[in-house]
Amino acid sequence: MIVHDGRLEEAIEEYVRRYARRARADMTSALAALTALAVEQVPAVDHAGVTLVTEGGIVRCLAATDGHPLVLDNIQRGCGQGPCLDAATSRQIFGIADLQAERRWPRFTAKAVASTPVRALLAFPVFDRGDTYAALNLYADRPGMFDSRVQDAGAMIAARIAETLTAGQGRGKSVRSARTDAINEAKNLLMRRFSIDVAQAFALLVKLAKQQNDSIEAVARELLSGRA
Repeated sequence: MIVHDGRLEEAIEEYVRRYARRARADMTSALAALTALAVEQVPAVDHAGVTLVTEGGIVRCLAATDGHPLVLDNIQRGCGQGPCLDAATSRQIFGIADLQAERRWPRFTAKAVASTPVRALLAFPVFDRGDTYAALNLYADRPGMFDSRVQDAGAMIAARIAETLTAGQGRGKSVRSARTDAINEAKNLLMRRFSIDVAQAFALLVKLAKQQNDSIEAVARELLSGRA
């Protein structure tokens, strides 16, 4: 059973009410809470982590619900390839339905299957600032577990992680991130235009982003400019 989008939206807002203010000074705690939320609220997800790629191709794990995301980040660092790295640096969502059948990243998949129980994954781009990139990664221990509703749920959490990373980069500034403003304005536009609630508006943004193979922020800006 996959979590209902509205219930996940409520869980995220509850996280914001309870933890965001307290965790504002500690980005690590905020990211840990959000990755834990993915495992708790989306039954298909067994593990979650956030991968950071910095100048020179240095790979770090910013948050992990257990040891397996750390192992997978280490494998990608050693191999120099993998879906999480590609998602972070290319601003595209990458998924693997079955690691044992995957052929795009042969060195990574062989070591991942040998070293972890993970058999499926989804990687979402969440941050792109110059030479620094990041991705949210969702993992399942069984193949074929990630359908479109899991992708929608992951995109919601990815958007919140993007806000956390952006706020962390600009901590101490009073202005909100331009990215957050664009997404919120686009949601409000969709709510007015189609008489839908905030969860439905965000789900529509996610759907458009997947169709265009682009980021949620880019789609939001296209909507606001009238190009979409």
